[in-house]
Amino acid sequence: MTDTLDPTDPVPESVMPVSAAAALRAAYAVPPRAYHSLDHAARVARIATDLGADRACLLAAWAHDVVYRPGEPDNEDASAAWLVDRLPDDPDVAEAARLIRLTATHDVDPGDTMAAVLCDADLSILGGDPAGYEAYRRAVREEYAAVPDEAWRTGRAAVLRRLLDRPRLFLTDTAHDRWEQRARTNLADELADLLGSAPEQRAGVTPTGDGGLVTDNPHAAVFDRAAATYDRVGVDFFSTFGRLLVDHAGVALGERVLDIGTGRGAVLFPAAAAVGPEGHVLGLDLAPGMVERTSAEVAERGLDHVRVVLGDAADPPLADEGFDAVLSSLVLFFLHDPAAGVRRWARLVSPGGRLGLCTFLPDGDDERFRELVEAFVEVPDHIEPQPQPDGPTSFELVKDVAWLDDAIAAAGLVDIDAVEVRHATGFEDVEQWWRWAWSQGMRSALELIPEARHAAFKEAVAADLAANALPDGRLGFHVTVRLTTARRPD
Repeated sequence: MTDTLDPTDPVPESVMPVSAAAALRAAYAVPPRAYHSLDHAARVARIATDLGADRACLLAAWAHDVVYRPGEPDNEDASAAWLVDRLPDDPDVAEAARLIRLTATHDVDPGDTMAAVLCDADLSILGGDPAGYEAYRRAVREEYAAVPDEAWRTGRAAVLRRLLDRPRLFLTDTAHDRWEQRARTNLADELADLLGSAPEQRAGVTPTGDGGLVTDNPHAAVFDRAAATYDRVGVDFFSTFGRLLVDHAGVALGERVLDIGTGRGAVLFPAAAAVGPEGHVLGLDLAPGMVERTSAEVAERGLDHVRVVLGDAADPPLADEGFDAVLSSLVLFFLHDPAAGVRRWARLVSPGGRLGLCTFLPDGDDERFRELVEAFVEVPDHIEPQPQPDGPTSFELVKDVAWLDDAIAAAGLVDIDAVEVRHATGFEDVEQWWRWAWSQGMRSALELIPEARHAAFKEAVAADLAANALPDGRLGFHVTVRLTTARRPD
């Protein structure tokens, strides 16, 4: 690992008396300590210093893992007690013990500056370069060597999911700017690795082309972070369009259906009900978190005729002509080349089958909100600006009805049938909107709004939503979607 100190170096006397420091070094020598070692404590202390730690925070940094027994729930309490026992009269020891206990959950109250500093320093390894992160990952596994592989994968995946579900991994602006994006990429890559390797192994189907799982795809990463609450915050949005698309596509009993970009099952579950046990529904998603959580819900519902697998919507690793209906709701505009996506999806449709798409139309509130969000976003210096296309973006192309119909026809499909649906989503207050916005793709932009600007941003959002209030008084967000189906000739 990188950025470490020689563990034989003494703890600074300004932080801890010599006798206590000697006891600290002895305690850190107790195995198993492949990662949670004095080396780690020294690194945390150094980074905490860089982030502005006071003496109590530095005491906590040095002692936060002094008692470490893999898998035990009370390591932090025991480490805090160890420090209090060694320094009972120290004026900073009570605060240091409090900070140590917080590292059990990393749940920090707003304004608790030193807790934020300590937790950020403790998690900083997550934002390291790939080699450093891999060394960390291997060291932690070594500490849990007694745990069988399957149990380790399950437990570790749960830890990674909890981390990725956080709105922010790093609480101080300095740490957030320095490590947030790299850490999320590292965590998402590890989770994808835990869930399996090749797409065909996950899908259990015949791959064609290079297809490909892109674990560092930014869309996969953001939806991975959103998976826990996606379409699960009490707002009926994606599920509405999923039901409408299944109905418009005429999905029937016994059919084979592919749902591309399945998310948390907005199309998948209505399709499963429509085809019944005699049919089969396959959901495909690029985000491991979506696959994991939706698969769990499929199992809970006892839907033996439904599966969810990991794969790239741009080139699904599936054989041609395998489905009576290929459906995709609010996904096409995420592809770099949506026309190529339509062609690829059309090849998956069996003769006589249908392709069904749900896409946004231009007259929704989403365009205005995009401009509002951009006014508050601050892109950190370490994030490379994305090259801008010479022509229309994928989002703009897919909203163009003529372009979309031409792309469908060019893919060899006929009998295009489309309906437009205006949908109003209501929110009780701006906080409900805030939770909903973080639960879906919009969070990729929200993550770039500094915390100091959140209040002003929410105030602007509240004013916009109030100006478009629903008849029942709820704050209103309006979009128009187009439901399009087309048939592959027999």
